[in-house]
Amino acid sequence: MFFDLVIVLAISAISVIFGFNFMPSIIIIILMFLAVYDFLAVYKTKHMVEMFRKLVESKVYFSLIIPANFMSLFKKTKKVTPASEFMFLGTGDLALPAIFVVSALKISLKTSLLTALGAIFGLILLYIIFIAQKERQPMPGLPPIVLGSLVGFLVAFLI
Repeated sequence: MFFDLVIVLAISAISVIFGFNFMPSIIIIILMFLAVYDFLAVYKTKHMVEMFRKLVESKVYFSLIIPANFMSLFKKTKKVTPASEFMFLGTGDLALPAIFVVSALKISLKTSLLTALGAIFGLILLYIIFIAQKERQPMPGLPPIVLGSLVGFLVAFLI
């Protein structure tokens, strides 16, 4: 989808700008705080879910739209709804770990690559959990992605 490509390119540029301006230790603190906030905002206060619903009603998507099956990949963005066939991954769920990956370059390329690999595994875990739901419900994206990126970051120091 063209829409997803634009989102990814914009997030990439933002991540480079912010990633080079912060130390990884600062980003780790921010990520941990925001992962907890994301969990609470989706499952406890539910204000993130309500905000998302209002944006969708207005046909405003600040998210990457990931199909649950191959055939949905070709559906027009205008006809996409947050029903059973799509996972919407917020731009913050992408940008924040990407900022961490860029920031990890200050340590080494290896650290950055393993942090990115961990974030990808976290995203895959999130997708698997989403697909496995019998009745698909909103989920916080940041906690598993942050967990994966932190594990990748720590693994870089072990090898």
